[in-house]
Amino acid sequence: MATVTSEVSVDTLVESATSRGRSRHIVTALALLCIAVVYVVSIVRIHPTYLFGLTEDDGIYLSSAKALAEGRGYILPYLPGNPPATKYPILYPWMLSLVWRWNPSFPANLPLAISVSVAFGVAFLMAAFAFFSGLGGLGRKEALILTGFLAVHPLVMFFGASVLSEMPFAFFALASMSIADGALRPGGKLSRGAASGILAGLAALTRVLGFPIVAGILVAGLARRSWRQLTMFSLSVAPFAGMAAWNAVFSKKPASPISGVAGASLGWDHAWTFYTDYAGMWKLSVPDTNLFWLMLKNNAGMLLRQPADLLFGPTFVRDSMLGHILVMMAAVATIAGIVRLAREHGLRPIHTSLAFYIPILLLWNYPAANRFLLPFWPLVVAGAWIEARRLMQAVKSAFSRSESVQRKCLGFAVGVVAAALTCAVAENSLAGTRTVLMRTSDDRRTLMQAKQDCYDWIRSNAEPDARLIAYEDTATYLYTGRETVRPIVFTTDDFYDPQRLSKEASHMTDIAETIGARYWLFAADDYYREWPAATALEGSRSSELERDLPALFRAGSGTASVRSTVCLSAGCAFACGACVAPAVERPLISDVTTISAPARSER
Repeated sequence: MATVTSEVSVDTLVESATSRGRSRHIVTALALLCIAVVYVVSIVRIHPTYLFGLTEDDGIYLSSAKALAEGRGYILPYLPGNPPATKYPILYPWMLSLVWRWNPSFPANLPLAISVSVAFGVAFLMAAFAFFSGLGGLGRKEALILTGFLAVHPLVMFFGASVLSEMPFAFFALASMSIADGALRPGGKLSRGAASGILAGLAALTRVLGFPIVAGILVAGLARRSWRQLTMFSLSVAPFAGMAAWNAVFSKKPASPISGVAGASLGWDHAWTFYTDYAGMWKLSVPDTNLFWLMLKNNAGMLLRQPADLLFGPTFVRDSMLGHILVMMAAVATIAGIVRLAREHGLRPIHTSLAFYIPILLLWNYPAANRFLLPFWPLVVAGAWIEARRLMQAVKSAFSRSESVQRKCLGFAVGVVAAALTCAVAENSLAGTRTVLMRTSDDRRTLMQAKQDCYDWIRSNAEPDARLIAYEDTATYLYTGRETVRPIVFTTDDFYDPQRLSKEASHMTDIAETIGARYWLFAADDYYREWPAATALEGSRSSELERDLPALFRAGSGTASVRSTVCLSAGCAFACGACVAPAVERPLISDVTTISAPARSER
C-alpha cells in the first residue's frame, strides 16, 4: 500500500513539474510577444518613412533593388554610366527587389521595404533572448528584461525603421554565433552546425563584416576540437562565403563614363571612387602614416565609448569631465562583465568573433561603431548587467549587521550612484536619444513636403535624360527617375586636417560641371550627415552658390529649391544669375514658386 502511495506521489510531482514548465514557457512566449509588439508600435510612432534618405545607404540599397527587379542587373542606376554595384554584397538588395516586384510604385512601396527591416528587427530580438538564455549566469527573467531593454532602445528602433542591412545582418550574425555555441561541442547536433553555417554565410552575403563572424566560429570550433560539427559548419558556410569572397576579391572599380580632362577633376574622382571602390576610397582617406595613426586613435576612442553611448546616450555622454568619467566607467564595467562571463561560463563563438571583428573596425575609415557593433550589443548589455548586479550585491552586503559604519556609508554612496546611473539608462531609452529620433522625424516630415514639391516639378519639367545634383542623391533618383550625384564627397582625411577640408570644398562645382548637370536641388538640411566643421563650411559655400544660381522652382518658403546649372557649363556665355529672365522679384504663392526653365538652346 505504501509503495502504491509513493508511486502516486512521484507521478503527481512529475505531472506538477511538467505543468509548471509548460506554464513558464507560455508566460515567456507571451512576454516575448509583448516585447515584439512594443517594438513594432514604437517604430510606427516615429513615422519611419520620413527617415528615408537620412543615411544615403538606404537609397543605394533600394535603387539597386529596383534595377534587379527590372532585370538590369546589380548596378547603381542613379549614377551616370550605371556602373556595377561593387561596395555591398547582393543579398539585401535582392531581398528588397522582391518588394519592387510586389509593388513597383515608389514611394508607395516604401512602407513594405521598411517592414523587411522591422521583421528582421523582431527576429534579432528573439535571437537576443536566446543568446541571453544560453549565455550562463542570467536567469529567464533577466533575459526578458535585457531583451525588453534592446526593444525600446532608440537606436535599435532606428535601424529597424530604416531600409538598411543592419537588422538582417545583426540577426544572421547573432543567430549563427548563438547556434554555433551549442553545436560546436562534443555531442552537438550536426543539423545545428549546418544551421549555424548557413546563417553565417548569409551574414557574409549581407555585409563584408560577416567574414569575421565566420572566422570566429571556426576558431571556436577548433578550440573545442568538435571536428564533425566543425566540418558540417564549414561545408554549410562555404557556398555563401565563397560567393561573397569571390565578389569582394575579383570585383574591380568600374571605369568612369567620363574621360579626359573633365573626368580627372578632383571632385569627380573622389565621388566616383566613393561610389564604386571601397579600397580606393580607403587609400584616398588614409594617404599617409600620420593620418593612419590619427584614424586608429579616433576609432579606438569611438569603440571605447560605445557602452556609454548605448546605455546613457547624448544627455549624459558629453565632452565634459562627467561625460568622460561615464565613458570610462561604462567601458571598464562592460569589459569586466564580458571577461567575467567568459571565465565563469567558457569562451564562446561570440567572443572569438568579436576578437576578429574589432581590428577591422579599428581600420575602417568611416567610424560608425554603433552600426557595426549591433550584432554584439547583447553581449555588451549582458556584460554591463553582470557588473551592475555584482555591484548591487556588494551594496546589499554592506548593510549587513556585521559591517562597520564606514562600510555602510560607502555602500550607501555607491547605491546612490548606481540609482543615478539606472535613471540615466532609463532616460536615454524613454527620452534622450528617443527624443532626438522623434525630433529628426518631425523635422524631416516638415521639410519633406517642400522636397516633394521639388521632385514633382522635376518630374514634370526636367528632360528624362537630365542629370541632377542633390545631397540626397539616391532618394532624389527614386523620386524623380533622373540620374543624380551628390555635390561633393568628402574623404575622411578631411576630418583630421582642416586644410584638406578647405581644398576639398573649393571643388564644390566639379561634379556638376563634369556630368553636365542641368539642375541642382538645394534643401535646408543639406550636409547634415557631415561632421560640424564640414557642415558649416559647405553650408556657407552652398548658400553662396544657391544665391548665385538662378531659381527655377522654390517651395516651403525657400527651404527647398531647384536651380539651373547652365552657367556652370564650360563655354557658357552667361554669368550666374543672368541665365533666367526676367530677373524680377519672385512672389511665393502657397509657399511654392515656379519659374520657367531656360530653353534647351540656352544650355
